[in-house]
Amino acid sequence: MATAAARTDRRIREDVLRELRRNTRVDEREIGVEIEKGLATLSGIVDSYAKKFAVQEAAHRVAGVQRVKNDICVKPPKSLTRSDIEIARATRLALEWDAFVKEEKILSSVADGWVTLEGDVPTFAEKDDAERVVRALIGVAGVNNRLTVTMTPDAAGPHRDIVHAGSSQREGKLAHL
Repeated sequence: MATAAARTDRRIREDVLRELRRNTRVDEREIGVEIEKGLATLSGIVDSYAKKFAVQEAAHRVAGVQRVKNDICVKPPKSLTRSDIEIARATRLALEWDAFVKEEKILSSVADGWVTLEGDVPTFAEKDDAERVVRALIGVAGVNNRLTVTMTPDAAGPHRDIVHAGSSQREGKLAHL
């Protein structure tokens, strides 16, 4: 039985590595992948938080991966290093310029390259969009998304269920519709 499990883990690892090779946003040679009973542990060093997240998304797309432990470190080269003040300014501009984010109710702060988003947004989609915009910025080491979704189930109807299901699946939780 252990042999079958090892073979399955080996096959899943090969599939994750294949998915990373297809992903033009990352260099799979920078990434270590270990699989144990559906848990993918990712390691390595990348130069942006966006790449760290792209690797995690790629692993989640592979059949057999149930959970991802993302131990990838973000170390931007000197040319991509930004001060917290520069990241804070870029965060505000990115939120203001994104068509899907109503930035006026979102507070942002930056410490050691980590951006924290707080405030109220009407939908799970907008919560995800705000994080997506920020994690793509140069110099961001990570995002703490503490945005609260204010849409009530009655007001949202089926749209809320669909958006919430997608958000829950990305966070590794079970979606209950």
